[in-house]
Amino acid sequence: MNLSWQAEAAIGAFFAALTAIFLKIGLWDVPADWATALRTSVVFLACWAFALRSAAPAIANIQGAWHWIVGSGLCTAASWIFFNRALQKGPVGAVNAIDKTSLALAAGMAFLFLGEKLSFRATLGCGFVLVGIVLIAWK
Repeated sequence: MNLSWQAEAAIGAFFAALTAIFLKIGLWDVPADWATALRTSVVFLACWAFALRSAAPAIANIQGAWHWIVGSGLCTAASWIFFNRALQKGPVGAVNAIDKTSLALAAGMAFLFLGEKLSFRATLGCGFVLVGIVLIAWK
């Protein structure tokens, strides 16, 4: 199946929403850090299943990028740990709203560190997202 990046992003967002709902229910009786460890184990196995089904691994290409990939993994772990802890204590909608500040942060960091263009329209959109987050998450 050859989907556009927009379609894959939308599918990812759908599964992210389900993740929050399933996780909130699972956190009713399980400490957040234990849930993170179990969830990460499942993600680990699922990701390897997808990777092994895809094109041949490009091990030679990984050599120059491994430290960035490991760094991304560490950031993912930190993100999940704090997200899970917040979700155990707070409402799904508010926790997810605050989590989405990553949209504006990622756009700003991509502009600063990667030289990606940040149009007026994209900047305005990030601003609207941030206003929406404030309206949802803070009373």
